[in-house]
Amino acid sequence: MSNRSKKSDSNHPAKFNKKQGAYLQALSSYSGPIPHPDILAHYDEIYQGAAKIIIDRAEKQLDHRVDMEKSVVKSNILNEKLGIISAFLIALAFGYIAYRCAIAGHDWPASIIGKTDVVGLVATFINGGGRNIKELSQKRNAE
Repeated sequence: MSNRSKKSDSNHPAKFNKKQGAYLQALSSYSGPIPHPDILAHYDEIYQGAAKIIIDRAEKQLDHRVDMEKSVVKSNILNEKLGIISAFLIALAFGYIAYRCAIAGHDWPASIIGKTDVVGLVATFINGGGRNIKELSQKRNAE
């Protein structure tokens, strides 16, 4: 019985004479294209002008990124315009072929070519618009 009482006494926190201590841990977080101003100040203490160099490089990187995005947007616009013009010319060609078939008395081929032409155009514009919407939503989610 004495063993049990010793075990129960040793598990009781009030019986121990351990020193209890506490410590405080402070965490801070910073996110951005350049280091936190305090860190920049430390860089400047180590190497005079380091903060200016870091900020100048960040500005150059930002300018480069903006220029690249502008060129990508211009290229995408040009590609879309060329795609629309090409689709229109192909549609005109198939429409003309369907017309010539109809005039020559070939009603079934004219009907099939004409319907395929219209369905292809509609499908192209629907799928093209869906792709652009999907790309925009992916970009928004990435930001």
